[in-house]
Amino acid sequence: MIGDPFVRARVWGVVIVVGAFGLGVTTGVVFARRPTPGVVMTVISTDALPKELSALGLSETQRARIRDILRAGRPRVLAVLTEADTRMRAALDLTNAEIERVLTADQLARWQASRRLNPPRTEQRFLRK
Repeated sequence: MIGDPFVRARVWGVVIVVGAFGLGVTTGVVFARRPTPGVVMTVISTDALPKELSALGLSETQRARIRDILRAGRPRVLAVLTEADTRMRAALDLTNAEIERVLTADQLARWQASRRLNPPRTEQRFLRK
């Protein structure tokens, strides 16, 4: 049966598809692990109990006290984030100004046009529960 050209073609087709799938998975795993350039900072401030605490079998009294602690801590965390955001934006503005002084007029115009189309990503989300 393997001598049949149609069977042979099907076997090769399956081998190629499985091989391509395997290479795709391998490529995805390798590139997914590569760090992306830039700075990423995630801060979560909520009065919801983290799953690590929930898994400890807390009593209702403990849960209530921890929620109160988290609720009281939120303004402190937000104040630090606001200060850090202000300082980060000032540092970025200074860096951009220094870069712009190096560019020619044509390069500066293209840089500014590019920045208008693709502005730097900064995101703040303040969720209230």
